[in-house]
Amino acid sequence: MTDLAAITPHLKQGESVLWSGKPSAPDSLRAYGGWHRWVGRLFIFIAIVMCLIAWANRAEIGNASVYIGLVGVPLLIGLAFSVGLSWLQRDARRSMEYAVTSKRVLVVTKTGPIAFPVTKTSAIKHIPGKDGTDTVQFMAGHNRKVTARSANNSIIQRQVYSQAKAFRLPPDEAADAFRALQTLQAKST
Repeated sequence: MTDLAAITPHLKQGESVLWSGKPSAPDSLRAYGGWHRWVGRLFIFIAIVMCLIAWANRAEIGNASVYIGLVGVPLLIGLAFSVGLSWLQRDARRSMEYAVTSKRVLVVTKTGPIAFPVTKTSAIKHIPGKDGTDTVQFMAGHNRKVTARSANNSIIQRQVYSQAKAFRLPPDEAADAFRALQTLQAKST
């Protein structure tokens, strides 16, 4: 269990915390790679090519501001994508709190709480990871048919799909979170 100070203000009347934790947030920015790292590398490569072109044509360029524009702008864009967005992802993950309460799953972020219902039919999985981080996955929402009547009195049936959500946690915390989700599922209707 983590410090409940961030979670307690978002609890409903009569709701209690079964488990709380923080996501795995490694210090290395390499752990937060994704599409933005490749875009950053592309812009850094463009900056290197522009630097070589500018160096080869340094006699014709002459003006330093043109050189800074040719090399500096792609370099700054590349660094912003490859380092800046990874930094933001790490910061967001470090400020996040997870909680399994007696009524729902609660994720508290910088922007506010996000609640997910768990029902008896929700699938819950504990997936061991290879990098020292396990994943606890659960289906949030309801798998049910909704029947309604339209304006011309014809029957409309819509399927409401649930969406998979996941916690990435150290293995010991993942086991605790999995047990808490099973408890919540057993209590739900």
